[in-house]
Amino acid sequence: MMRTIQISTDVFAAIWARRSDAEHSEDEILSRLLAVKKTNAQPSSARDLQTQIGFHDPRYGVKIPHGFEIYRTYKGKEYRAPATKVFGFGMERVTQV
Repeated sequence: MMRTIQISTDVFAAIWARRSDAEHSEDEILSRLLAVKKTNAQPSSARDLQTQIGFHDPRYGVKIPHGFEIYRTYKGKEYRAPATKVFGFGMERVTQV
């Protein structure tokens, strides 16, 4: 059975910063870091955060669904990016048109 815990964005980012290539969930990361041996085989709750969350900024109440494309023109050049919440990454998803 999985449980939900409340953590800050900083702690969440720190957990994912310690992820190994084979780990796809917070449970897998924390199990390794805390040396927890699984007693019952739970199915992995693997998820792709880049495709499930979209973007949400609670400071301004902005919610953008997954798949929404953001576009802007800057100094005469058009830039596009999908609305995704990406932790620990920069602008690599932005493409110039």
